[in-house]
Amino acid sequence: MAYLSIDVGSSLVKAAMVAEDGRLLALARRPVTMRHGAKPNEHEADAAEWTAASFAAIREVAEGLERPRAFVVSGNGPTLVALDADDRPVGPALTWLDRRASAEAALVSHHAGLPVDASFYLPKALWFVRKHPEAARIRRFLACPEHLVSAMTGEAWTLLPSPGYVPYIWSPELIDAVGLDRKLFPPFVAPGEPCGSLRPAVA
Repeated sequence: MAYLSIDVGSSLVKAAMVAEDGRLLALARRPVTMRHGAKPNEHEADAAEWTAASFAAIREVAEGLERPRAFVVSGNGPTLVALDADDRPVGPALTWLDRRASAEAALVSHHAGLPVDASFYLPKALWFVRKHPEAARIRRFLACPEHLVSAMTGEAWTLLPSPGYVPYIWSPELIDAVGLDRKLFPPFVAPGEPCGSLRPAVA
């Protein structure tokens, strides 16, 4: 029995097929790009490029091997993707290095009662809604690995590493306090919990 592991990094996507006893059966890498904007605090990525690179790497490691029992996805973060009603990215993703949401971070920190950095998820979401020229098209936000999970399964989740991370990601109370719509934010899932099954077209 084999398992498929995918990691979306800042410069490389890696896919590996791993046997149940931990042996590495196959490994593939594909480059992806981080773009630096006009200002020093702007660092963007193309979420569609992550998906294309991931699928190419998966095809390479899967060739000639049995169908994996399950897959697991990890990725760079805090990186945020805004998606429209058809799950297409609304502009570039704001990567973990992007710090343009400083004013939004100050507002979130005020309501959270603790420092929430401009690189974190909720300040970036608030920046998208306040300042992106196509903000009206946004229907939900996903982090980097969750975006790939959604592309593979059609399901939308937000990874919560542990309950202590809630103030640094988002909570219903913080979402309300900064004036955003709760529907933009998918529910939490814990590490290791099933997130759905492969869509037939992807399989």
